[in-house]
Amino acid sequence: MVNKGQTPDIFEEIKRRYQGVMPQEAIHAHYDKYLDIDFNARLLDLAVKVSGSEPEATVLDMGSGFGAFVFEARRRNYQAFGLDNCFYDVNYAHQRITDHFSSDKSSGNYIYGDAQLSGIKSASIDLITAWNVMEHVPDATAFLGEAQRLLKPGGWFISITPNYFAFRQEPHYFVPWLPLLPRSIAKAYLRLLGRRTYFFEDHIFYRTNWGLLSRLRRQGFRLVDLDWVRISNPEMIASSQIRNIVQNLQDWGLLPFVKLLFMARFLNPFKASVYVGAQKPQ
Repeated sequence: MVNKGQTPDIFEEIKRRYQGVMPQEAIHAHYDKYLDIDFNARLLDLAVKVSGSEPEATVLDMGSGFGAFVFEARRRNYQAFGLDNCFYDVNYAHQRITDHFSSDKSSGNYIYGDAQLSGIKSASIDLITAWNVMEHVPDATAFLGEAQRLLKPGGWFISITPNYFAFRQEPHYFVPWLPLLPRSIAKAYLRLLGRRTYFFEDHIFYRTNWGLLSRLRRQGFRLVDLDWVRISNPEMIASSQIRNIVQNLQDWGLLPFVKLLFMARFLNPFKASVYVGAQKPQ
């Protein structure tokens, strides 16, 4: 967990952004989660397991925010870089990493730019990650097209994104949400709850499970279910109870049947989030 006493400025910045959007307890949780190295280490474990990336591979975190994922990847000797369109986040992330690493591990590690048009050299990246970013990108097709351009043949794009075709809480406002709630009604609903609507209007763009999977398929990517990767590698499961259940299923030879259920779940249009790994053709 991050020590708030050490970084008061970043906590105040997060409060400023999300005041009137997230409940207070969610603001604190967001602060802890997205600056926490352990949380981002688990994301890196998952990305490495899916992609088979070895240290020294080139990794680009699109929408890198406060930089904890790149920080951990650099610590493990990946050639990791972050791209973000927020000056504050890029500056904070750069300062954080330079405070901990020598110049060879921190030089040029964060780039200010647009993930839909990055300007980075084509076919230069082994692994691209996008952790809860695509719902903030106005043009998903342009974003995925840029990811495809940047990846080397056989490279991987790995993403987690809220599914707005699901019956779930809105993941930023933490209020009940109907699938693809019309935006005019959504804004009136948020105002009725006393919430600020600027974040919804400027930073939230509906993404769906079927929509993202179909876009990736049209671009020729081979798709992998990240949830199944976790289940088939029980050591990656954080909950000891679930890990024990999975290991028992493995011992009893039942995992092939469980895999069929996960295949159906992967394509479920109403699942809460899109968890997908996508490999660019060789």
